[in-house]
Amino acid sequence: MMDLAIAIEALVPAAQYGGSTTANDQAAFDALDWIDERPRPTWDQLVAADAAIAARAAVPDNYPALIRRRAAALKARGDQLGALLLLKTIGE
Repeated sequence: MMDLAIAIEALVPAAQYGGSTTANDQAAFDALDWIDERPRPTWDQLVAADAAIAARAAVPDNYPALIRRRAAALKARGDQLGALLLLKTIGE
């Protein structure tokens, strides 16, 4: 389920608006009194921002360890370049 306030924050940091985001749906968003000088995001932009936030949250804490294991497997198969490129994705 979308967190409307977090999606708004992702697109318009510290946005000023009045009303409730508790319902976390389009009707709640449409009912907000947009006070901010910056443009009000569209519902589709909020949905996309929420999806991006969810995708980032889905990355496991042990992601670097998973990448290192995969790189080791590539090295064992003789794919040194593949292992090197994979390790670069985690800054190693």
